[in-house]
Amino acid sequence: MSITNSGRIATYGDYSNGIQVRVAGGDGGKGGDGGLSGHSGSGGSGGGVGALAYDITNSGSIVIAGAGAEDDDGTMGTGSFGIVAQASGGQGGAGAEAAGWFVVGGNGGGGGNGGAGRVTNTGGITTTRDQSGAVVMQSAGGGGGVGGDADSTGLIVSTDGFVA
Repeated sequence: MSITNSGRIATYGDYSNGIQVRVAGGDGGKGGDGGLSGHSGSGGSGGGVGALAYDITNSGSIVIAGAGAEDDDGTMGTGSFGIVAQASGGQGGAGAEAAGWFVVGGNGGGGGNGGAGRVTNTGGITTTRDQSGAVVMQSAGGGGGVGGDADSTGLIVSTDGFVA
């Protein structure tokens, strides 16, 4: 994903980000259930977000201001960021359950990669209120899937002392 700002972005009010990008990989699917014997299916791997998840360029200005247009000096806007960019890999799929005589539950799928991102700022970003930063970047891989259960059934044989 590519975003370029060469103009002016002004936000008004608390929790109002100038540019916000979230890129996420897809989650892996659940594995197929097993039969009376054998191994059930493993969960699919979560999707990654690619080599470069986002590329943001700001050569203009981003001003975080308060609730009214008269506050256009960047002194208002608690909890507001100039640029927020996040990339997260998809979660791994769950391994399938197996129930029968000789069974093994499926493996959980691996989480997807978060990927890299790039923010280039040659312009101005103005934020001065509490909990407000100029640029926040985050990349996180997805968590692995849960392994499948294996419920094995026993066989009890009873005799009266004579087996032919």
